[in-house]
Amino acid sequence: MKGKLITLEGIDGSGKSTITTRLRSNPIFYDFIFTREPSNSWIGEAVNRAIHSDTDDLAELLLFTADHAEHVSKLIQPAVEKGTNVISDRYSASRFAYQAVTLKHRFKDPMKWIQELHMGWTLEPDMTILLT
Repeated sequence: MKGKLITLEGIDGSGKSTITTRLRSNPIFYDFIFTREPSNSWIGEAVNRAIHSDTDDLAELLLFTADHAEHVSKLIQPAVEKGTNVISDRYSASRFAYQAVTLKHRFKDPMKWIQELHMGWTLEPDMTILLT
């Protein structure tokens, strides 16, 4: 039986990290893997540096995408295939929303371009909870 990927999405300050902390401390969720994007990998650290500097918008998206690819292939996909449930504080929906806005001056349809960039290799969430 495959595990499930559940993602928490929402604007900054909507409570994603607070909910993640509370779920993590609940015995019902002890067997779950909790993660976040950007990840804690060296690529995720590069994303965080890019966010807080004057990085080109396209370069920032590609860093986010590289971090996501590493995160999916090394942590999320193996866990789900092993039957472990994963909860992620942010995932692809956040990237689509934020980067589509920042790239609207570069692409006719930035959302479509970003979604097509992810086609064929990313793992679609089984459930996304949007916090407002």
